[in-house]
Amino acid sequence: MRDSLRGLWSEAWDRFELAERGSPDAQVMDTRIAGTRVRIRFANTALRHAIGRALEHLRMPLAMDPPDLTIGVWDSVSAGVPMPRPPWPLDCLTARGDIAGFGSPQCRVSFHVPSGMLSMLEPDTGRGMLWIRDAAAIPRYVRSMPMLPILHWWTGGHGMQLVHAGAVGDASGGALLAGAGGSGKSCTALACALAGMSYVSDDYCVIGSGPSPRAHSVFSTGRLHASDVARLQPPDAWMRCSDSRPDDKTILFLGDCASGLVTPELPITVILLPRSGRWRETCCEPASPSAAMRSLMDVTMSQLPHAGQHAVGLIASLVRSVPCRYLNLGADGRPVADVVREQIRDCR
Repeated sequence: MRDSLRGLWSEAWDRFELAERGSPDAQVMDTRIAGTRVRIRFANTALRHAIGRALEHLRMPLAMDPPDLTIGVWDSVSAGVPMPRPPWPLDCLTARGDIAGFGSPQCRVSFHVPSGMLSMLEPDTGRGMLWIRDAAAIPRYVRSMPMLPILHWWTGGHGMQLVHAGAVGDASGGALLAGAGGSGKSCTALACALAGMSYVSDDYCVIGSGPSPRAHSVFSTGRLHASDVARLQPPDAWMRCSDSRPDDKTILFLGDCASGLVTPELPITVILLPRSGRWRETCCEPASPSAAMRSLMDVTMSQLPHAGQHAVGLIASLVRSVPCRYLNLGADGRPVADVVREQIRDCR
């Protein structure tokens, strides 16, 4: 298994470089993600726009040598370069992208069947690769949160963890917003951004633990249902930079339209668990560390390939180190940003 995986990696990287050399518009994007220097090499402009747009707020204006991690991104349709045949059978694939029996700490690999994307990482060599069958058919959710498996493995190897959570804050500190889809997490994060608060994320961010835990931005996107767009009424400038579909969520690219609000990181002062539907007034009440842990774990563990004991340990450490509160989203019209600000100040 190990030899076959190394053979796949070596041949796939050679084919990426062939696609890159054969492209008239290959591009390089240098970023700083969770304190590490990440260089992304795109085989063409279409991939740069589709994959790099959500990371634009982390782009470094000057080239950085040497990077800590280099990620090659390519597709077969536009390059005319096929991907090598993988060494695993179809029955090895899991819903979250794990490939049973393949992968190791020295070579991480996942294949996400719905999007047709292969992700690989060699932490020791500082190289990663994302292969996409067709750059013209990248799903919208991938455009809003690209390279999740690679960034999950990479940051995990540096004592951090990618988690399904939003984060916002101000000069007093930051609030980590945890909850499953439909809990009000995205609406809360974007309502806070509209109120002028600093924005780290609405759906995924990187967390560190320890005595001074921090939330690090990865994607500058925010996602809203049509009813939430009507209620929050984002500025026209935000909507002009959005990817909007009548039958799907609107994706806001805040790095394009509100870059002054997007911040690379914030201290985690409090963990807030938004919940809606039963309260007249927007208010907070104590939540147990176990409730916060469940909210952070459920989607994180179900979506990120090879998420395991490292994620459990780091999240458990975080929820024990900062106050946890339920954020009850009421119908009283009180700005949620005011309540979030109060909680950040009170929990400093």
